[in-house]
Amino acid sequence: MQFGVTVPNNWGIEDVREALEFGPMAEELGYDSVWVMDHLFNNGYIRERLDDKPYYHPLATLSYLSATTSRVLLGGTGQVHRHSGPDVGRAGGFGRWGRRHDRRV
Repeated sequence: MQFGVTVPNNWGIEDVREALEFGPMAEELGYDSVWVMDHLFNNGYIRERLDDKPYYHPLATLSYLSATTSRVLLGGTGQVHRHSGPDVGRAGGFGRWGRRHDRRV
């Protein structure tokens, strides 16, 4: 059995460092994977819940986590690439990104 943890990138935590420390901490505690969330289709709900609090982009968060962890698998939930814009790209972009980060994506 494997266990993972979700980074609170969409919880409105004011200090980004508090959200990002979940990755290295999860790895240190022996978790197998670290996940981030993306809420593309229910952003009205997110806006109501977070108001003006920060929402950290899932791919930016994963990029940081890939540099600060070495073993845990990295993943995202609910990401729909065709709606994310050209900067995020398609599945091929994820594949290239994953190869650069020890295939942990």
